[in-house]
Amino acid sequence: MATKEKLQCLKDFHKDILKPSLGKSQRARSEDKAEGKPPQRQKWSSLVNFSYFPVWSGLPVFFLEIITGQYTSEGGITYWEKIWHLFSGIGSASIVIVPFPNVHYIIILAWATYYLFQSFQKELPRAHCNHSWNMPPCMEDTMRTNESVWITISSTNLTSPVTEF
Repeated sequence: MATKEKLQCLKDFHKDILKPSLGKSQRARSEDKAEGKPPQRQKWSSLVNFSYFPVWSGLPVFFLEIITGQYTSEGGITYWEKIWHLFSGIGSASIVIVPFPNVHYIIILAWATYYLFQSFQKELPRAHCNHSWNMPPCMEDTMRTNESVWITISSTNLTSPVTEF
């Protein structure tokens, strides 16, 4: 009888250990699903921080750079040396580093604009495999429903036209 109680205690212990802690799980807990409760979601009030950051962090840094440039009567590259001689490379480094995120952001906007205008066509280019950019293992969804095709072709190398577009 004592061994059965010990086993039951161990089972209960493992159940308690394996439960997700409150507030850290993104998925709904199984008890909530069983009781019919809606899943807990993140608070949208934290998104207010996205509007506070430009005002309380971005603008002060911007004005700080303008004020120091006006105070030292120097440009963005050379005024750092007047603050402290060890800062002399910061201006040159910023000139080298700043174009990289700018180009990266422009490329993201260009791709978003390209896909936006491509989605206004009558027939979407990513709907079929018969385009010049499609590879031979491209298979449309209508072909995927055919069981004889699945038996003869290995499904590990197949791609969809959406992936290739």
